[in-house]
Amino acid sequence: MRSGRLGAPVYGFDAPDDNDVADRGVDYGSIFEGCTLMPITFRSKHSPNILMLDSVALELIKKMGHSGSVPGSLAADDVAAALDKLNAALARVAAATGADAPDDDEREDGPAVSLAHRALPLVEMLEKARAAGDYVIWDR
Repeated sequence: MRSGRLGAPVYGFDAPDDNDVADRGVDYGSIFEGCTLMPITFRSKHSPNILMLDSVALELIKKMGHSGSVPGSLAADDVAAALDKLNAALARVAAATGADAPDDDEREDGPAVSLAHRALPLVEMLEKARAAGDYVIWDR
């Protein structure tokens, strides 16, 4: 049994030392290279909160015509225009990638998830906010 920082016993946890990790041959730095894993939460009074990884969320925010800043918001008057811009952008992406998308059988890692499919909860939130005349905010 080991002692913790203040002399309290530490039970059931044996942290690997640097040599143990190196022996496994796993380069943990390269696994997440180029990935951003900070979640962004979209909020509205008339929908449940939506949590997305920021790589997808920022792309959708920009497709709504927003600068991409986080935290950010859409005023009630701007929700309808943002929804229209997002739907038009998603239609363009679907048209551009529809012919070039590989079949699910050709992919090694399983079926691809389209941006339109990932955007569906946000689109529904924007539709409910537009109908209620309410705002949408997002933050980390």
